[in-house]
Amino acid sequence: MKIREFISIVMTVTCLSCSSGSEKSSYVDLGNGFKYIKEYPQAIIYSTSDESPSSGKNIIAPIVTSYGIYDNKIFAISREEPPIPTKNKDLYGRSNYWIINKKSYITKLQPVDSALFYSELNRLDLKLNNE
Repeated sequence: MKIREFISIVMTVTCLSCSSGSEKSSYVDLGNGFKYIKEYPQAIIYSTSDESPSSGKNIIAPIVTSYGIYDNKIFAISREEPPIPTKNKDLYGRSNYWIINKKSYITKLQPVDSALFYSELNRLDLKLNNE
């Protein structure tokens, strides 16, 4: 094998591993097909695709400001996106609170009351990730 062919093979393998790594770094696997998308606008999606793991059905629409996992539950806080996209959190709309049971996921979720949400967090002694 010539040096040029060898270098070409090594560069191709390196590029392929870099591109698959960047796909993985754009989301956090929350288990059972649920993923937190890190890039703006942040969301929690449901996807069972191995070919495109960072695309799927929006479960909690943007913008997810924090999330946590406890056993088979996902806890998340989202804020409604402002009419004009901005990263200034003071301009976001109201907050919504979510508790998703990963084992009995249903297609249409409703936000929960903030008192129930924080009561569950305190009971489980769970801290949310603030991205």
